[in-house]
Amino acid sequence: MNWSTGATVGSVILGLGLVILNVGTWWPGRKAMQKDALGQVGLLLPFIFGYAFGTLAILCAGGLLGFLADFTLWGGSWLGDGALIYGVGGMREDVSRGPQQALTNGGHAMTLLLCFVVVVVLRKRENARKMVKQGIAAGVLLGTVRGVAGVMAIPLASSVSFLGAWLSTGVIR
Repeated sequence: MNWSTGATVGSVILGLGLVILNVGTWWPGRKAMQKDALGQVGLLLPFIFGYAFGTLAILCAGGLLGFLADFTLWGGSWLGDGALIYGVGGMREDVSRGPQQALTNGGHAMTLLLCFVVVVVLRKRENARKMVKQGIAAGVLLGTVRGVAGVMAIPLASSVSFLGAWLSTGVIR
């Protein structure tokens, strides 16, 4: 398997598996949702934050964060493809969309700032660590997928790039 291949059906399986695992274990039931829907959905925020950060990490053009995200995607594709091929007799298939949604320099700056937020969350919120880590992995594995699974990458990258442009023009100058 080529290092820079991108997302495969195997990485999608692992990414969606992490989403199913987290949403399935989080689901409080119909009665709890009717009683306090906002509070119950708030319990899923660490996973959602991790997912968004993982998606941004895989969209990074390079650097250490981009390398770690690429390595995670490669490993996830390798593991998922192995399970698909040897577990159920499927075939490896590339499912990456064409050119990646590139982050601007401001988008990279905002992603770097989010790295600090991730560190704070992982150090201070012991109960959220697992969900954040699994969210990051799911975001990396699904961030470059074409179709519905990777749809979050485009508005997320655009929003972060926009905020980064504001950062460089509105805050610094």
